Amino acid sequence: MAKQSLTPLSPGKMKRLQASLLLLVMLLGNACIGTDYLNDPPLGTIQIEGLTENTLFVNTSAQLSATFRNPQGQIQPVDIVWSSSNTSIAVIDGNGQLTALQTGTAEIAANAQGAQASFLLTVTENLSIVRIKVMAPNNALLVGQNLALSAQAEMSNGQLMDLSPITWQQNTMNIASINQAGTLTGLTRGQTKVQANYNGLLSEAFLVSIVENNAELAKISIEGPMAGIPWGNRSSSRR
Repeated sequence: MAKQSLTPLSPGKMKRLQASLLLLVMLLGNACIGTDYLNDPPLGTIQIEGLTENTLFVNTSAQLSATFRNPQGQIQPVDIVWSSSNTSIAVIDGNGQLTALQTGTAEIAANAQGAQASFLLTVTENLSIVRIKVMAPNNALLVGQNLALSAQAEMSNGQLMDLSPITWQQNTMNIASINQAGTLTGLTRGQTKVQANYNGLLSEAFLVSIVENNAELAKISIEGPMAGIPWGNRSSSRR
């Protein structure tokens, strides 16, 4: 078999070949970047809920929750990673259970899909509860509607503190129902008295009217969003 000899490329052909190879490398590089971008997790926003005052007493806990929304604003189920910047002040577990250990401040953060939300938690000394207050935007609702209730304590230093966990109770079961999240649902026309129980300390009864139509609802005089909401037991108790 005759041997074949390779003919060297001319300088002009060599330059054209080098330019073609460079263009091919650039195109392949851009394709990889595009693929990597498509595989990146979408960014979004996180909203933390569970505390309104961002304050806890030493040796107390609160259950936090976090909602992730994608760039289109839709709620998306994701795994939330919780963290505390100072675990000697407060710790938080993987389920969002926040526990205050000693006085000070700590940044509490929720992370998911490259997004983060955080707030500064202040832990203060345990104070005595002067009275408990049931909180609600209204004291009447239509049959079939829901009313969100919560409870706050007025402390001996004048501060209002969220209370958690709360056990809810009422004097009637057929007029309305209430779950342990504090959501009251009107079942039939009538009135029910609701109380918040925090470690055995009761608020005074909060009277809620359940009505059947808007005309009845309009007859109930409400002077403001907190009207008709009584103060609770005035005796002191350690939180």
